[in-house]
Amino acid sequence: MDITPTSGNAYQAWLVDNATGNDLALGELVDNALATTLQPTDSSPYKLIVVTEEPLNDPDPARNSSAIVAGAALGS
Repeated sequence: MDITPTSGNAYQAWLVDNATGNDLALGELVDNALATTLQPTDSSPYKLIVVTEEPLNDPDPARNSSAIVAGAALGS
């Protein structure tokens, strides 16, 4: 992505299960790369990948409902 988050925010990548609304935070996008060590054991329920803008050090574990970009997850 050639856009940057607003000051005090970061882009966060999520896997989303459209059937249940459940999501799984994958990590932050740093310098256009995903910075994460999370490796889901079963990603099959997640059919969508979403990037949101979230406050840095956000104490709320839920994702922002406004997506910056979204698309089909690999293998879905």
